[in-house]
Amino acid sequence: MTIVVEKLRCTNCGAPLPQLKQGESFIKCDYCGFINRIYDSTTYMEQLKREISKWISQILPQYTSLSTIADPVARHHLFQGYVKPRLIPISVNAKTTYIETIHKPFIALNPIYSQACKEPKSLFEESIKIESVSELAISDEDKSFISDTHRYLTVSAYICNALIDANEEKYTESAKNIDEALRYLENTEDKTLVARLKIAKSTYTALSELYNKNTQASHSLIGLALSQVNELLNMKEAASKPKYQGALEIERDLINLVKNIIEISNIYFENGLDPLTPAPIIKKILTYITRSVKDHNRPLKDAVEVITHCKKTILSRFRRARVKVLGEGDTYLPFYVVGVSITYTSGLLFKKGHGSRIDLLISAAFPTLPAISDVFGLYTGRLVNLEKETDKLESISSLLENTREDYLGKNTVLPLISHVIAESMIDKYLEYIGARYHGKIKLSTTQAKEDIIYVGCMLDKGGFKPSIPLTPLSSIDYNVLKEIMV
Repeated sequence: MTIVVEKLRCTNCGAPLPQLKQGESFIKCDYCGFINRIYDSTTYMEQLKREISKWISQILPQYTSLSTIADPVARHHLFQGYVKPRLIPISVNAKTTYIETIHKPFIALNPIYSQACKEPKSLFEESIKIESVSELAISDEDKSFISDTHRYLTVSAYICNALIDANEEKYTESAKNIDEALRYLENTEDKTLVARLKIAKSTYTALSELYNKNTQASHSLIGLALSQVNELLNMKEAASKPKYQGALEIERDLINLVKNIIEISNIYFENGLDPLTPAPIIKKILTYITRSVKDHNRPLKDAVEVITHCKKTILSRFRRARVKVLGEGDTYLPFYVVGVSITYTSGLLFKKGHGSRIDLLISAAFPTLPAISDVFGLYTGRLVNLEKETDKLESISSLLENTREDYLGKNTVLPLISHVIAESMIDKYLEYIGARYHGKIKLSTTQAKEDIIYVGCMLDKGGFKPSIPLTPLSSIDYNVLKEIMV
């Protein structure tokens, strides 16, 4: 039995290589971007042929001759008696991998979201192995068995290849892989699966166009992807929707992230700058967001919230949107406002209950800018007297009355955490406060406002000089802070 492999394959990922041109010594893989030496690829394929030939010889009985295999009836019996039993475990594993693969998100965005997947090269090699015995399948049932197994392996390989490429920011190659996976699913009845793959392709193409500085095309593509994923999530009649619900929600959040990134790049482009100018700071911001989301076990929605704030901040820097500003300075720092309820009792014989609500400010740029409005005096070493120094407790609430809608100037620090994470950090601060008052005071947070207030301050290598009472919780590295300024 002759093993025929029509195309050379990539020595890195196992995908088919483009048609070889005469005189070429090297050829680039369209699916992973690896540059193959023709000699290496040829050697790899020869080795793969030998391995498959050996595998087939172990399956078929020793007395089998080419004339026996040529007979349709004999081929059918050979397949049923010798080949299929050896292929069933491979087919089961292939289907398991396929099901696992299609139930995961098809979009990866470095560094905010990546996922482990099967090695594409081994999946492609298994698919070639299955294809090599396809001529022994005679009945429709056996042909379908071979075809299904081959499809499971090939689709999984292309999707895994796309995810690996996306982790390395090879978005053109990712889109190419998704396109090939779609080609193998032309006859599938799972329309939701096909729609998800098309959405992933649009997203990767949008990112590819962004890197090519084609902001208009990237914006149109990501807008299309977002409308399509929202449509899928809103389709009550979609039979296959429930099994993809989790993956679809993650894909929607990732698309929203990409949309905001593209819109940020577009802001720079519309102001006469290179659209890739913000790329380094966006990557730095995403790294911090990734850390905060993972450390606090928060969903991707938090990342979408933060990058949306970043976009609004940049719009304000270019005088395209007004934001809430408090105080003056040469630098503006982002803060969340968190409401706190206080209850305590006073008096020795006749206890009297007291209750009030105050506002606290907490930095939206943790951990780079660790700062809080420490109205209780926890970090100064002297706690306020709850009865006699209520003006100190209410100082931030009073200052917030001076908040104005304004444009931001240069040296504005971008936010890194969501309002929910800010709430949780205030909760920890209040735990310390309660302990210092020996349980005589009860404190609880109300929901943090999602809007960010930008506080003016003087910030240089000499220190942190805010225009309102704020306490740095540790030393602030000015050089690190500059990395997240616009």
